Amino acid sequence: MGSCFASSYGKNERKNLGRRSRDSCILCESGPGAGRTNSVINCFLNHPAITNCVGFVIVFGFFYLLGRYNLRGAASYHFDPGGESGKFESHSGRYQDIAKLVITLATASAAFIFNFLINISPKSTERGPYSFYLENASKVSIGSFGLSVLCLIVFMIWQTYWYENYSVPGNKDAYTAHRYAISLAFGFSGLFWFLAGYGWRAWSLFVSHR
Repeated sequence: MGSCFASSYGKNERKNLGRRSRDSCILCESGPGAGRTNSVINCFLNHPAITNCVGFVIVFGFFYLLGRYNLRGAASYHFDPGGESGKFESHSGRYQDIAKLVITLATASAAFIFNFLINISPKSTERGPYSFYLENASKVSIGSFGLSVLCLIVFMIWQTYWYENYSVPGNKDAYTAHRYAISLAFGFSGLFWFLAGYGWRAWSLFVSHR
């Protein structure tokens, strides 16, 4: 009887292990959520570093391919419209100003979330339901705003560097299609992640819990 029980127990344990390997996240097995079985999508959202990193690769790749498509068949991109030297200066100023504005807003938004997390009450009875929703959304939102700032800073440096390089006499073909696509990808990724930070908070506050 003991051997039958052991055999039955072993089968059940193997079945549970197989089910757990399909439905659970290996990070949750050793992290704060150890012992709980979570769906893959829930675990993905519970690990903001993974969510933001994978999201960054997908978004950046999309805009990079869009940039290459815009210059399909062209080996390089000339900054100055109509070939007039220095004509791009006014356009560059507008792009840089927009990037600075979004960086300021994204930084302030992240600071607001940090301030909220620092000042929330440790007693759940003293908190409203929406404070919990906002707390749950904070990790991904902070990651999104951080990516926005990072992408736009890189965009500003990248564009400035290659425009200065392009302005050197005889170096008009220095801004290749590949470099153009990288610039476009960083710029639009920065804007996307700023909007995603607010979109995630709105979804968590008003949609996810219904």
